[in-house]
Amino acid sequence: RIACVGQCDTSGADRVVDASGTTIIPGLVDMHAHHYVEHHGILPKRNFEQAIYLAYGVTTSLDNSMWSQVVFPAGELIAAGKTLGSRTYSTGDPLYSGDGLRWNDLSGAEVAEQNVNRVVSWGAVSIKQYRQPRRDQRQWVVDAARKRGVMVTAESGDLFYNLSMVMDGHTGWEHSLS
Repeated sequence: RIACVGQCDTSGADRVVDASGTTIIPGLVDMHAHHYVEHHGILPKRNFEQAIYLAYGVTTSLDNSMWSQVVFPAGELIAAGKTLGSRTYSTGDPLYSGDGLRWNDLSGAEVAEQNVNRVVSWGAVSIKQYRQPRRDQRQWVVDAARKRGVMVTAESGDLFYNLSMVMDGHTGWEHSLS
């Protein structure tokens, strides 16, 4: 972390870098990343994908929709300095509406709250609500997220679907609006 630029008192500094004649920019933030798709729970100690992001100045990434058992341990390893990579934040497991393999049966507000609490307890900084078919289901997710102090991002739909999400408090979309 850069503590001082220019004429500074460097006594007590752990490290001083003379960057005369160079340009320094703040770290870049990738707000829609998917780095851990192929790891299936086995994390490489030397992850080329994370290293290449750092090489291009991306120091922080937000993975909107990644399996919790992969992304949160990876973020912890990076934070602990055990593997190279940019700071990693995520929504963790998406709250799918159902695709035959993985889904959350949001049958009530309590179930939505349990799902939100689960991913937040693992480290989610926001919730990914993935095309819940009914508006009341989407509202349950937003209400539960508000209680935990996290935002809700979603996938886009038709105009009325999108407007209902705006009215209900979704804070973002991860793909282009229709």
